[in-house]
This record gives sequence, structure tokens and C-alpha cells, in this order.
Amino acid sequence: MAVIAKREEHLSNDVSAASVGHAMPMIMSADARVSRERGAVVRRLDAMKDHLLTFQPASGNEALKLLRAAFPDSPLSERVAALGVLSGGSDTPFA
Repeated sequence: MAVIAKREEHLSNDVSAASVGHAMPMIMSADARVSRERGAVVRRLDAMKDHLLTFQPASGNEALKLLRAAFPDSPLSERVAALGVLSGGSDTPFA
């Protein structure tokens, strides 16, 4: 019986600390998370454009191969967007 009482006391202490906010992790708002992710994508696209300008690929196929080798974790859609910006597309493909 004493073990159960100590367990309940321990749980009530945890709840009171959480209600004050001491034990709660900071939760980022959805808008802040989207903004941060969008900024990361824009930085990757800029890096991809710089990479293509440095190596001057002769074709779109060669450009995509260069980008895949240099940015293996970036999705194909980002590599295509970087190529599209350089080939006369919009300056902001995700705007």
C-alpha cells in the first residue's frame, strides 16, 4: 500500500511541474516550422544553382546527374526546380 501511495505522490509532482511549464518542451508553431523548412529549401536551391553555374553542364540530363552527386539527400523535385530556375523559369519556384 505504501508503494502505491509513493507512486501517486510521484505522479502528482510530475503533473504539477508540467502544469507550471518547467517540464514541458518548447513546441514550435506550425508557421515557424514551415518558415524554417522553406528557408532551408531556398538555401539548398541557391547552393544547387551555384554548383551548376560552376560546372556548366552541357545538358539537362548532365545537370541533374551533377546535382544528384552533389546533393544526394535532396529530392528530385528540388534538383529539377534548381535546373528550371537556371533555364529561364521563375526565380522563386516555390512562391
